[in-house]
Amino acid sequence: MRLWISSLTDKAIREGLRNLEDGGKYDNLYLAAKARSESDWLVGINGTQALSIAAGHGTYSVGRVADPTLAMVCERYWENRRVHARKPSGSSISQRTVAMVRS
Repeated sequence: MRLWISSLTDKAIREGLRNLEDGGKYDNLYLAAKARSESDWLVGINGTQALSIAAGHGTYSVGRVADPTLAMVCERYWENRRVHARKPSGSSISQRTVAMVRS
């Protein structure tokens, strides 16, 4: 049997215990998580090595989480550049934003 709850309140736990479900119903969720984990490992190791070698210098990280996160940081960086470029006062990008992009 499986307890499936989305909250740790007394009410939610009691409701979950009253409605226990067959564990076999969730086997596909386990298999999907295992496949994602293995894929992350294989893509991360092989992609990181391939990109680092192809670039010729430095170490670059590749992965299912790292790539979208880096894309969001870069998008924010370029958005800030566009906004600050339009300001007549010549203000610059904050050092914090630049540090985020470099790390």
